[in-house]
Amino acid sequence: MAEKPKIFMSNWASEKSPGHHGPGRLFSIMVKTPWFARSTGLVDVLVPPAAALWDLKGGQIDMPTYKRIYLEKLDQWAARLSPGKLVADAGGGLVVVASGDTVCCSCARSEAAAGRCHRRWAAERLAESGWNVVLDGVPFAA
Repeated sequence: MAEKPKIFMSNWASEKSPGHHGPGRLFSIMVKTPWFARSTGLVDVLVPPAAALWDLKGGQIDMPTYKRIYLEKLDQWAARLSPGKLVADAGGGLVVVASGDTVCCSCARSEAAAGRCHRRWAAERLAESGWNVVLDGVPFAA
């Protein structure tokens, strides 16, 4: 049986932490990628809805509501999450996210571990979709 393709999920600050970033390309999953990020492109299906993020930051919605909105988006686009179908906009067109690539946001590892980061929520959906997920340097078990 063939091994599942591996996707790494981490934050930009963990780039030098062994095992946190894969050997492939780095992609953003953020509404607004920071200027310092060495991103190859944007995996739009994993980016939170901007309006929900601004509502969370502005106090109009709470974290559970934000999570629900984000997971509804992922569920709506579930067919695009599987290996071979997950794509990134690399500026010059779409590229398929491949085994060994990394998707990043800027949340602290402690926030992801506490369940307050969209990369943690996306990790579960990606694992369900056929990826071998490494979340913040640790193999993810859904």
